[in-house]
Amino acid sequence: ECMSAGASTAAANGPLVQAPAQHSDLGDACQVGSLAPASGSAVLLARRGGCSFKEKAKVASQRGYCGLLVANSRAGKPHPYYGLLEFPDMTAGPAVSQAFTDDGSVSVPGWSISKDSGDALRALLA
Repeated sequence: ECMSAGASTAAANGPLVQAPAQHSDLGDACQVGSLAPASGSAVLLARRGGCSFKEKAKVASQRGYCGLLVANSRAGKPHPYYGLLEFPDMTAGPAVSQAFTDDGSVSVPGWSISKDSGDALRALLA
């Protein structure tokens, strides 16, 4: 079960689960059927690409995950257009355009991380 986030309370304190991959090192978490249901307050680790960030968050939510980490697929910092940490197609607020609608259907927090960080987390899971 996911925890409520507070000033000093983590949003999730369960295990980190790697999205299964078909042809690469880390899955993209773009389809509900590709993920096992979450156990406890698990956080999902997925690779960038294959679908939108919002779609990944919806899939993670539908399978019961309490958070989502999306590892960049290329080394280095994200393009400056995207910022450093936020998902470019999610606003965490009211709709501001057609591209930023339906955020209310996403009930898990999500973070973008570097490829190196994603690879390091994968290594810890091995």
